[in-house]
Amino acid sequence: MSMILSICKSTGSTEQISYYEVYMDRCYDLLEVKAKEISVWDDKDGQVHLRGLSQVPINTMSEFHEVFSCGVQRRKIAHTGLNDVSSRSHGVLVISVSTPSSDGTASTTCGKLNLIDLAGNEDNRRTCNEGIRLQECQNKPILV
Repeated sequence: MSMILSICKSTGSTEQISYYEVYMDRCYDLLEVKAKEISVWDDKDGQVHLRGLSQVPINTMSEFHEVFSCGVQRRKIAHTGLNDVSSRSHGVLVISVSTPSSDGTASTTCGKLNLIDLAGNEDNRRTCNEGIRLQECQNKPILV
């Protein structure tokens, strides 16, 4: 992250982050104080979009740590038979970088990096998961 911020500073680019989780087939914005479900839709070109996902501008590593830490604390976790603090959701950190054109036009080049932390896969015969814990661990493939 520090390297990305350094490059952004030297090129006049801007950086924003988004952080969301996929929990039981629903997406939630982890950077919002109140849990906010995000709608997922495909456009006519087959591109996937997340409507309502917040983007927070980041200029320093301390800003990144503060924002990201708040998001991490909002992620769904629970105790299981094998792990005291088990993530129950997939987490996705999106780093967006925008660079203005150097030819004097108003155009901008944008790039996105998606870093995905997949929810754990635990053997239910060993965890004795039941009820909601059993439903949580039946993760479906992540397509977003």
